[in-house]
Amino acid sequence: YLGGRSEGMSGMTDQVLDDESRERLIDYAKAYEYYSKAAEKGYVPSIFNMAVYHEQGNHVEKNIIKAVELYRKAADMGHTYSEQALAKYLYTGTEGVPANEEEALKYWRSAASKGNATAQYKLGRLLSSDPDSTEKQKKSGEKFIWISALRDYPSAYYSLFNIFHDKSSDSDEPDHDYEAFAIRFLMQACYLGDSEAHEY
Repeated sequence: YLGGRSEGMSGMTDQVLDDESRERLIDYAKAYEYYSKAAEKGYVPSIFNMAVYHEQGNHVEKNIIKAVELYRKAADMGHTYSEQALAKYLYTGTEGVPANEEEALKYWRSAASKGNATAQYKLGRLLSSDPDSTEKQKKSGEKFIWISALRDYPSAYYSLFNIFHDKSSDSDEPDHDYEAFAIRFLMQACYLGDSEAHEY
């Protein structure tokens, strides 16, 4: 599946393969076959990879319901990327997958507690922006956004920009330079490639 990205392939040739050459080397069917064999033996990363195949329609027909089933299987075995992916579908719902915010939060919390930056950000945004959140939940949400930013999650920096920009507008405290912090967070979000930050 790596299509020449591994050290083994680069050790066999003096040429650095471009993306098009690598793409020709990828055997999606064979990779899926081996992922299936490993998944049958309970190898969790292979279950996740099969879910991605079905989610994106790589070599197999695109099937979100099947992808969600596989994400759930891997998530229930503690795989953080699967927990995050499953929570995304459960939160919004999609064709054949009813929305279940409570269950989505459960999986986001689990993935966030294991250090998944995307889950930390999603959970943080949800808690900090939900009008029904208590002050304690909002603070907890901001904390998750901070932790995600420390893991260089681009959107977390953009959220911190918004938080500090709002504080600078609301603050009468001369000893707090919230706007300077806001600008630094905006620059970091741009540097890391956040599209909203670039647009702003």
